[in-house]
Amino acid sequence: MLKNGQIEDKEANQLQGEIDQKIFYLNMHTPTIELMDQKTKIAYYSELSEIFDRHELVHAVENTDF
Repeated sequence: MLKNGQIEDKEANQLQGEIDQKIFYLNMHTPTIELMDQKTKIAYYSELSEIFDRHELVHAVENTDF
C-alpha cells in the first residue's frame, strides 16, 4: 500500500533512468559559460551603459578599485 507522496517501484526506476540519462548527457556535453568580471558587467550590461558613453564608462570602471 502506497502512502501519500510515494510512487511505485516501476515508476521510480523509470524516473531514475531518465535522471541518469540527463546526468550522463550533461557530463558529456558541458555547457560553455563565459565568466566575466564585475567591471566588464558594469561597463557593458548595467543601466549605466545606457546613460554614459561606453568608452568613458570603461575608463571610469577600470580606474576603480572594487
